[in-house]
Amino acid sequence: MPDRSEWRPGLKTQPPPSRPPTRLTDTTAPERMLLVVLARDRGDFREWCVASGLSERDRDVVVASSPEKLRGITRAKIIRCPGWIEHEQAEEIRHYAHQIERRSR
Repeated sequence: MPDRSEWRPGLKTQPPPSRPPTRLTDTTAPERMLLVVLARDRGDFREWCVASGLSERDRDVVVASSPEKLRGITRAKIIRCPGWIEHEQAEEIRHYAHQIERRSR
């Protein structure tokens, strides 16, 4: 006869889980490492995605279409496509990309 003091699937009550107490720092998720792609336009970004085997809809791949898109990114690897310097806002994007690279080291 099975021991009735043990919990089994299908019983209406379960014993409380025995877990050690957690701290707030234990519940926070680790920060993601993004790939920031500097490209001249969306077409160059799509070509890079096809060549690298990544999807342009991947949540960890970001195209730097404007300086505003880079604000708030703290950890990322910067990928520079050939010709990205021809982007109309290249100087501002370069500034933000440099800051991200410094923080990611």
